[in-house]
Amino acid sequence: MTDQHPTSKRSLKTPVSATLALLAGLLSAGSAQAAEFEIRLGHVTSDKEPVQQAIEEFAANVEKRSEGRVDIKIFANGLLGTNPEVYEQVRAGAPIITVSDPGYLSDFVADFGVLGGPYLMDDPMQFAKLEGTELYDNMKSRLRNEAGIELLAMNWLFGSRHLIADKPVSNPEDIAGMTVRTPPNAMWVKTFEAMGARPTQLPWTEVYSGLSAGVVDAAEAPLPSIYGAKLHEVKKVISLTGHFKGFTGLVINADYFSRVMQADPGCRDTHESPCHRLEVPLKVNPGLFSRYNISEVPALVYDSGQDSWSIHGDTELAYLLKKVGKVANSPALAGISARLRGDQ
Repeated sequence: MTDQHPTSKRSLKTPVSATLALLAGLLSAGSAQAAEFEIRLGHVTSDKEPVQQAIEEFAANVEKRSEGRVDIKIFANGLLGTNPEVYEQVRAGAPIITVSDPGYLSDFVADFGVLGGPYLMDDPMQFAKLEGTELYDNMKSRLRNEAGIELLAMNWLFGSRHLIADKPVSNPEDIAGMTVRTPPNAMWVKTFEAMGARPTQLPWTEVYSGLSAGVVDAAEAPLPSIYGAKLHEVKKVISLTGHFKGFTGLVINADYFSRVMQADPGCRDTHESPCHRLEVPLKVNPGLFSRYNISEVPALVYDSGQDSWSIHGDTELAYLLKKVGKVANSPALAGISARLRGDQ
């Protein structure tokens, strides 16, 4: 249990931890008596990056909240294969979750590519406006129906992408003619081609050696990825171009996910008698995290209309209500807390 004093206007780091907490509940929303599911979670980035720490928390939450029903093993550093290789395993029905982004998903539903366009937004929180729209829901449905992939989340802020090379880059003329390692998705390839560069695809695990051997002149990635892969050891100039705002999330095979979500694990689907699936009517609105400056979850926010107070901690709701009610001087919250404890 953590106990921190309620504060107002706390700083937002990213909505990642909140999304992870939601997904843990989503994947574990069944009975504790259900069958075991052993799932591998693979990604190509370093196990030293922030995303690894977030995934570790996610996996721990799933195991705890499912009471052992869902067990997730993490494989970082491309141990399960390159991104395209892992996606093929997911599509084939393997019990694998992997980290994805709009660029890679555009290989299956082209419209996803626009979400990874250059200089698309000034504030990353603008990405939240897309969630819940008919366009976004339609793309998720097409991904499920046409590619057999279930999109669990796509609102994790991975970071702004920057360039690392031997010289500074401040305009398209500086990058003209340079060979730049880019991920193999059309939007990013076309962006660098439009600036006169020569985009080249290398697996992320080979970027260090590619830069060292001169196979590519430059690479682009968020700063944690550049540092985690130690690219600064072979190239010394980082240009903070921020050309892409990187969002990422998790995907899993749609049919496999459907089985995980069965209310009765022993049920077998038939056309005449389909199995009942658990409903998870929860959504994360990253805009609320910005509004109330929430950086950790679980969190409780009390908004009086004139001011707001927040507290976080993995403890009973009655305790959180009592703490916030005391600072906010709210008899209503004190009454709710008392009823939850059985005092009234």
